[in-house]
Amino acid sequence: MSAGESTAGMVFRRRCFRVMNRATHYRDQANHARLLADAAWQLDLADMLRRLAEDYDERAECIETGTPEIRYADLSDAR
Repeated sequence: MSAGESTAGMVFRRRCFRVMNRATHYRDQANHARLLADAAWQLDLADMLRRLAEDYDERAECIETGTPEIRYADLSDAR
């Protein structure tokens, strides 16, 4: 710890990196799911993987913005 740096700053910085790492993890998972969807020859599997990628992106966005991670299904959206 450098001069003038409080322990509160250290805790905040650690939490910030942890949040960024979690968001990055979900973004990486979303990209991986998209790659698998592009390689899939079964249309239903490709669709499911693309929906999974969207879910991962939404989770990452929730982590980055600090919004609750609870999402309610859109009942009007027939997938």
